[in-house]
Amino acid sequence: MSCKLRWLFILLLFSQIATGQVVSLPYFENFENGLNGWQPSDDGQGTEWNLGTPVSGYTIGAYSGNKCWDVNLNGFYGSNAQCYLYSPVFDFTNVTIANISFWTFYRTESMWDYLSVQSSTDNGDTWNFMPFPGLIDPDGATKKWIQSSLSVSDLNGYSSVQFRFMFISDATINFDGYSIDDFSIQTDPLAAHQELATDLFSIFPNPANGSFTIHHNNPSNLTATVSIFDLSGKEINRSQINTYPDSKIEIPSLQPGSYLVSYSVDDATVFKRLLINPH
Repeated sequence: MSCKLRWLFILLLFSQIATGQVVSLPYFENFENGLNGWQPSDDGQGTEWNLGTPVSGYTIGAYSGNKCWDVNLNGFYGSNAQCYLYSPVFDFTNVTIANISFWTFYRTESMWDYLSVQSSTDNGDTWNFMPFPGLIDPDGATKKWIQSSLSVSDLNGYSSVQFRFMFISDATINFDGYSIDDFSIQTDPLAAHQELATDLFSIFPNPANGSFTIHHNNPSNLTATVSIFDLSGKEINRSQINTYPDSKIEIPSLQPGSYLVSYSVDDATVFKRLLINPH
């Protein structure tokens, strides 16, 4: 396929996605019955989201039923890959409480190849990173299917909300990639995930420059994992720290801008925004 025809195909795909039927909530999709409004897109270099049954490598089979979305069903992903999986468009006009969840199984090169979940409220003109917990493991792989869920309130009032899974790899060391199954949007307040221990930690100074300090609001003898993500969802720094006393995190190489800091201890993961000032 020529470059011109490929771009024409991509533009037609985005047009179909943007003008697709808006789906009401709540919503559940186990991917057993075809696309149902989900659309993959890739850069044409051989790494893509496939719907079916993974049959090779570390991540074999679906979470439920026989089918799921998987990066390259029959083999490893390629180098310098970038591929997307787009959801249908959803109506959040009168949804004040919502919980988005899905199951995932993955094996990647830790810190270099990753999955980002993003949302758009303007027909795909801009995409915002959604900090789903559990998508990046210290070893780059999960030992089983895990569920990742996020409570969202900022989507309330939008009549056209779309999500996408973005997978990116670097130039070397390739593995199985990610599998996604049983995507759900719940609107029942009793089912919606509550942000656990939102006051678990605090950051100061914020904005920061060169370093910042983690203050543990509930000091203990546990170990916490602190990760820093850029707004594309790429993890760029990880530290293991004790939850007593306060912990200083050195960040001399971060460029000015906005980042997300995750703080994980026990089964709780909390995200807070970090601003980096110019030097």
